[in-house]
Amino acid sequence: MWISRNFSTCSPSIKTCPDSHCDAVESSNPNICPQDCLRGSIIGGHEPGERWGIKAGFGTCNCFPEEKKCFCEPEDSQDPLCDELCRMVIAAAVLFSFIISVLLSTFCIHRYHKNAHKPPIASAEMTFRRPAQAFPVSYSSSSARRPSLDSMENQVSVDAFKIPEDPKWEFPRKNLVLGKTLGEGEFGKVVEATAFRLKGKAGYTTVAVKMLKENASPNELRDLLSEFNLLKQVNHPNVIKLYGACSQDGPLLLIVEYAKYGSLRGFLRESRKAGPGYVGSRGSRNSSYLDNPDERALTMGDLISFAWQISRGMRYLAEMKLVHRDLAARNVLVAEGRKMKISDFGLSRDVYEEDSYVKRSKGRIPVKWMAIESLFDHIYTTQSDVWSFGVLLWEIVTLGGNPYPGIPPERLFNLLKTGYRMERPDNCSEEMYSLMLQCWKQEPDKRPVFADISKDLEKMMVKRRDYLDLAASTPSDSLLYDDGLSEEEMPLVDCNNAPLPRTLPSTWIENKLYGRISHAFTRF
Repeated sequence: MWISRNFSTCSPSIKTCPDSHCDAVESSNPNICPQDCLRGSIIGGHEPGERWGIKAGFGTCNCFPEEKKCFCEPEDSQDPLCDELCRMVIAAAVLFSFIISVLLSTFCIHRYHKNAHKPPIASAEMTFRRPAQAFPVSYSSSSARRPSLDSMENQVSVDAFKIPEDPKWEFPRKNLVLGKTLGEGEFGKVVEATAFRLKGKAGYTTVAVKMLKENASPNELRDLLSEFNLLKQVNHPNVIKLYGACSQDGPLLLIVEYAKYGSLRGFLRESRKAGPGYVGSRGSRNSSYLDNPDERALTMGDLISFAWQISRGMRYLAEMKLVHRDLAARNVLVAEGRKMKISDFGLSRDVYEEDSYVKRSKGRIPVKWMAIESLFDHIYTTQSDVWSFGVLLWEIVTLGGNPYPGIPPERLFNLLKTGYRMERPDNCSEEMYSLMLQCWKQEPDKRPVFADISKDLEKMMVKRRDYLDLAASTPSDSLLYDDGLSEEEMPLVDCNNAPLPRTLPSTWIENKLYGRISHAFTRF
């Protein structure tokens, strides 16, 4: 059917209908072409002289032959639910929402990948860890339950922190076999472990694994993650090496280099038991510290070498704009060949060394190793690490002695402020002690930098080849190594090396600590 040009009705063919002629076909059924065959008045716009039909009308139009009329009835008015304009608006809104979603998804994915590979150096100087979380390290044999992050009191879990996987450092958890505990602290521990096919190396490799304990908080997990990201950026022979981590489908495990002899502090103290008579003796050996090829007794050259190696590692960290905050003999590990490895086992430190730390609201701080500006103003810089290095030198010279023995950490604050410094040990040369005092200058900018310290120690190393008599260590002089000593005080001197009066003088303590028992020591 066709719509005719002049009439708003259907037509079988505009050539024959309407043509003002009611032919035989059209007359057989007036509905075929009512425009030609109807006679009479047509409601809806018929005018005489024009063709039959409806020229204009509204609604539904019908023609009735019996009545010879056509009628147009308006349809019920009913607006559609959504017209064309409505559909266009909806389509535009959907398209706009889709575009926004794509843009947001792209942005989030970009930020995710950017942060996953971004090193944690966000300021001029980065720290290994917040000082409030510091706990001394000790390679002890204490046993503890295997940690399970799922049962932590504070709900610390890998899922909660959404640790991104780093394919370069991720190590298969199934290839790691945990062993005995090496060090344990309040919130974490370090265990010896065996790694299969580590870094593509065939067979098994002995490593150390650092992990959290069940009572750790989200802060400790964040610290461990921060250390993980930081160690990725560090590569120096005198800094502990990161091998990898297990960060997915379980508790976070950091896999680091294994140090055969544990902490420098323990190594030095154990060395005192050996003495020159120990060399070559195999009958009474009860320690792994001096096994071949490192069983020879320590010499002065060895001690200076230890300090020099540590200064090289600290020089590297200073050049990397990294601040350690807790440099001490307990945080330096001794690897095979007596190689020094600066470490920060902050979550696995020995909680029994009470004299080393002062309890704060959220943790302990190593008062006896901290610079004045760190104690009073909470300022931590490379120069505050230099101060700690001076205390570390004192530890090395005294073969693991406890700094400021007999002085409670609470009293040390004001003593340092007034200019008190530890006195020179009898087996320490003036040259070495002068370096210590330079590290303990009250003004940070007057202390030497690690590059200069390394050069000074190099010169000392070239000069000294003397033997250090370890037989001088006897049970009678153990007061110097008693962390619980609190009633007597170690002599202190001011920055000008002038003797200062002791609060509790004791000739007996002096005889035990200085000279009376260490006459066999050779000076640097």
